[in-house]
Amino acid sequence: MSLSMHKIRFAKLRAAYEYWLTRSAGASRIPDKGRFAPEDMRAFLSDVLLIDRERLTGRFRYRLAGTDICDIYGRIDPKGRYVDEVLHGEYRDYIVGLYERVVREQVCIYGETHLQIGDAAEKHVERLICPITTNGYEVDCLFIVQHFVGFVRESKPVEHFSAQIGIRYLHLSEELSAKVRNDLRDVTAKIDRFIFNEEEVLAMISLGHTEALNRVAFGVVHLNEAGTIVGYSRQESELSGLRPEDVIGRNFFDEVAPCTNKADFRSHFAGVISGQREFAVVDYTFPFRPQPVPVQVVMTHSHLLPKRFMLMIQRAHS
Repeated sequence: MSLSMHKIRFAKLRAAYEYWLTRSAGASRIPDKGRFAPEDMRAFLSDVLLIDRERLTGRFRYRLAGTDICDIYGRIDPKGRYVDEVLHGEYRDYIVGLYERVVREQVCIYGETHLQIGDAAEKHVERLICPITTNGYEVDCLFIVQHFVGFVRESKPVEHFSAQIGIRYLHLSEELSAKVRNDLRDVTAKIDRFIFNEEEVLAMISLGHTEALNRVAFGVVHLNEAGTIVGYSRQESELSGLRPEDVIGRNFFDEVAPCTNKADFRSHFAGVISGQREFAVVDYTFPFRPQPVPVQVVMTHSHLLPKRFMLMIQRAHS
């Protein structure tokens, strides 16, 4: 499944993602940079970044920057400069972290970020970051399209582009990341609202559709406010050895997994229920027989239905 087009709000970003897909043979492989031509990108070329990754140093260098991007950076063309020379502070660290993740996991990332530059009013940025290759086997170049909402073009060059970062949202393409079992703690790091997979999958999970529960990459237990199980994925069934028909309608903490009915575990869930936190990440070991299983558990809201919550469970890496 690819990124949701309806999740991508701006037409130019949707066009850019469709263009990347046509160059990637349906996302079955990383597309070659040689298949990208400026004349094919007129609809969004002014907002494009092509960024090379140096193999020896791991640093990112601008290969191409569209005219709107240059305006945002203070009417300078960053071509040939390193990203860590042009960006600054927390914004630089955040952006480089996204780039490194695309390289490491070979995924497309669509992200939304609230930014504030100096004393100016808060602005909104939406960006699409896609992996491409020049040698056919590794991600050594990034295809990026950005849309800055409400930014006033600077009249003079700036040495560094920096900003305070507000709320961050993150969406991942499932196709290229299917072979990579993402560490759930890494998924939630520095993200203020946890968004799980695509909106339509979350919608189906929220509605209890079994097919959607079975499509996700790790175990999902869907609970109501009382902790009663209303959805149970195939992956979680394989992990626990329990059949969905035997657990749906029963209380997760009291009946199905009484080992979790402890103050430390329940307190995290209570924090999510109360709205004090958007999500919680818990390291836990289920005392399964004959072998206990260490896992990471993400507790989060269903953002589409009230008083519905999800536990996303993945076997911890050894």
